[in-house]
Amino acid sequence: MTYPLELLEEYFLQIKNVKDKAIENNLEEKELNKIKDIYNKYYISIKILEYSLQQEIINKGLVLNGVTKLLEDKEKNITSLKKQLSKISNNPESYKA
Repeated sequence: MTYPLELLEEYFLQIKNVKDKAIENNLEEKELNKIKDIYNKYYISIKILEYSLQQEIINKGLVLNGVTKLLEDKEKNITSLKKQLSKISNNPESYKA
């Protein structure tokens, strides 16, 4: 069985090879930046997953608690936006763009 971290690392190595070849072949800067952006996102994803999988972190529930808090905050934002949208829908003249 291949674990998520192993998959990320496998793809990351492929992306790194592409990035290195792009640099070696003087790829256009705009395209190279796109590859570097993907490279950086995979790198950060790997580091976050490595951190999240540490037994000490799992035992403390730090990641789960952090994600739960984030989702609760987003839910509050969504609820607030729905209320604002409802007010605008019910009284569009009062809305000033």
